[in-house]
Amino acid sequence: MQRGLAHYAVNVLPITARTSERATSLIETYALSHVMRLGDALIAASAIEHSLPLLSANRKHCAPVEGLRLEVFVP
Repeated sequence: MQRGLAHYAVNVLPITARTSERATSLIETYALSHVMRLGDALIAASAIEHSLPLLSANRKHCAPVEGLRLEVFVP
């Protein structure tokens, strides 16, 4: 997997304690209203913690997240 990601010049971000705490908070806030689950929460939290935009085709799960720069695309 690492070799494939290197081909696309992708940086793999670590899941830190701070990222985990933010992801937990996102799940608590958005699980019922926007079906936020662990994977989406970790991705969103990582983007926020690293001040990066999140490119996603799934507006429903991430659009309401405060502080997240969401860039939506149509697959």
